[in-house]
Amino acid sequence: METDVVQLPLQHDSPMEIAQPTVKDWKKRECELIPGKSEPNYIAIERDYPNLHARFTALGPLMEKVGNGGKGIARDTKTEVHHLKALNGMLLHRRLYDPRIRAKLTFADTGILTIFVSLQHLDGHEMTKFMSWAFGIFTFDGRAASYIADANILFKLHIFLGLTIFLLFPFTRLLHTLSAPVRYLWRPRCQIVRTRKRGA
Repeated sequence: METDVVQLPLQHDSPMEIAQPTVKDWKKRECELIPGKSEPNYIAIERDYPNLHARFTALGPLMEKVGNGGKGIARDTKTEVHHLKALNGMLLHRRLYDPRIRAKLTFADTGILTIFVSLQHLDGHEMTKFMSWAFGIFTFDGRAASYIADANILFKLHIFLGLTIFLLFPFTRLLHTLSAPVRYLWRPRCQIVRTRKRGA
């Protein structure tokens, strides 16, 4: 978290704008230089740069309560939010209750779906904690573990399963994704001939 000091212009129809009865310029020594009266005010703003992307890409609860819009024009987005909730629920239902799909699922396929059953996922608040945690890991922050101490257990399970994939990666066929069939460029040509057995 960082703090920036910025100028706040004298707002229209505000107490700052009507703080002096006549317009005077402090540069011409007509008045004293007073922040918020004869010059813009100065305010401190906290910037959470590591979580900036998460805040812009998260879907918060106000999208359902207030809606989306600007410049005095608001748009009701309850339908879109409910559609996203139904979409996540439909994917989870198909994987868990469709016999054909469930027969092909592995433990990892089912475990990775725990992220969808968390009711706190849509607001993005929990994910910002893990972004701070990941940033702390890469920057060797000794307090990184405290950032997710009160996080939902489902998110912790999701991260655990994700890191387990990296742990098991060298011992599975996933390792083939890092290989390239370069050897095929100079291997000797071969021809496969299939013959039908008699009596077949």
